[in-house]
Amino acid sequence: MSRTRVKISSTSITEVEISPIWLGEFTRSIVRDRVYYEHELKDDLTLTGDDFALINDLENPCEKVLVIVERLCGEDWNEYWRGSFTKFDTQRDFGGIKVPQCLLTAKIKPENAYTCLQLEWDDEINFHSASAVISVKSTAGTYEILGSCTFCTDTLDPDPCDDLVVSGEACLEYQNIAADPLCAGGYRATFSYHRVIGVGTPTEPPPYDTGWTHLSGNDWWKCPDDEKIQIGVLGNGRRFDDTLEYILAQTGCG
Repeated sequence: MSRTRVKISSTSITEVEISPIWLGEFTRSIVRDRVYYEHELKDDLTLTGDDFALINDLENPCEKVLVIVERLCGEDWNEYWRGSFTKFDTQRDFGGIKVPQCLLTAKIKPENAYTCLQLEWDDEINFHSASAVISVKSTAGTYEILGSCTFCTDTLDPDPCDDLVVSGEACLEYQNIAADPLCAGGYRATFSYHRVIGVGTPTEPPPYDTGWTHLSGNDWWKCPDDEKIQIGVLGNGRRFDDTLEYILAQTGCG
């Protein structure tokens, strides 16, 4: 029993196993100006008899015929390789006195994610929805927003809350005192905190910028400089990896 079988199918041909004349071997060769190897049939497929008729009888010479090579693994047939061809691309020999058998020879082109991408490569894709717009903060170190705390008060000048336990390790970013009839005292106060973290040593602050206070280990903190912490939005800014994944998804190449 053969451990390899070949099937074909198309719009007009229901998937069927064929018995081509071929070596049953494959090659791998690097693609020019690319960074991947192409997996191809070592030779062409030659069809005879009923297999010849299946292709010869196609009305549309440009109809794509899918070729799937399967290999037997245990008791299951698994797809090993796939390619395609059209009737237009074949060479047909209708035989004669010396060669009564009709022959059809087809060069099979690989069908894989790489060939799919090549077909889609020149299509323009709008990646505006690829990911969230990137917010840009121009500051030395890592900018951290530590969160906010909210409480009710009866004064317009309350002491900042420290529910986040960041007193002495962060700076007040924002505060808002607003009238709220649902609040005991009549006012609702909100305080939020932020800081910049830099990396130095346990005894030496980061070599960039100034005004650092030791936090723990190699970490130091400082209040953000308002002039350096201006937040801007890149209208077309997206993460590069998100953009690539989005573009790939739009091609349908998997």
